[in-house]
Amino acid sequence: MGSRHQGGRSGNDPSGPPAEAKATLGQVLADLKDNPDARTVLLATSSTTLGQVESLEAMMRLIWPKPDRHAGGNKRAPTLDEAEAVVHLAVALVQWMRLRVVT
Repeated sequence: MGSRHQGGRSGNDPSGPPAEAKATLGQVLADLKDNPDARTVLLATSSTTLGQVESLEAMMRLIWPKPDRHAGGNKRAPTLDEAEAVVHLAVALVQWMRLRVVT
């Protein structure tokens, strides 16, 4: 991400699709799903059902789509607890990109 939040955009970080300098989180998720071998995650997983990149994708899917924007007819404002949890998860994911845990 850039120096401030850009409405779910990844900025110029290495996690975005290579052809899209300012990809949305939805575009990054689509790229991860379509090209899981294009990314690596430094951390190992003990999961027998999800690989490293699939675990990263699952974490990102906890953030997107937002229930107040993309939930079809079930639009609702997120609770304060949900919003706080998303902020903490987003900060961790951005830090991973900056530290090159995800490449």
